[in-house]
Amino acid sequence: MCLTLFEKDKLLFSFNLVVKLLILKGEVDPEHFKHFLTGPTDEQKYIATNAPNWIDQITWTRILKFIYSVSKLNRFDGFNTYFIDNTIKFKKIITSDDPRSVQFPGEWNEKLDQFQKILVLKALRPDILMQCITHYIKDKLGEKFISQPLLNLEECYLQTSKAKPIIFITTPGCDPLTDV
Repeated sequence: MCLTLFEKDKLLFSFNLVVKLLILKGEVDPEHFKHFLTGPTDEQKYIATNAPNWIDQITWTRILKFIYSVSKLNRFDGFNTYFIDNTIKFKKIITSDDPRSVQFPGEWNEKLDQFQKILVLKALRPDILMQCITHYIKDKLGEKFISQPLLNLEECYLQTSKAKPIIFITTPGCDPLTDV
């Protein structure tokens, strides 16, 4: 399967695979995964407040929309109130170079599992989402689901026939002929 996906899609395929397996095992709530995919919807209301001086207003509005929508999910009851009342406690997560290593404040570090924390980090730090997904896959399925196998042209050739040719889709600077 790895050879038939574009590089950028392999990680998303593995993430979808692991989440679907964990939904079947009852370890991930399907509503949480739906929220991960769709985010807050327009009909969900939130109370606008002024942003702290260390967050710009546009980012703050995006965070608030998410926080109010996620608080309607199972296990997140009261999260919006706690976040608004204790925003300064989340500053380290929002401003850290490695927010995954920062513990969530209060009861939320123990109350939320790894996937639920990814939901929150998606709102607070969307720039590290792919890093969070990579670590989640590695923790749940293992290293082999995030590492890309080297292309073995000899094995590929053995799998070909007149009806199943090898097709290379390359990017600038990539030359598969160097391996031939």
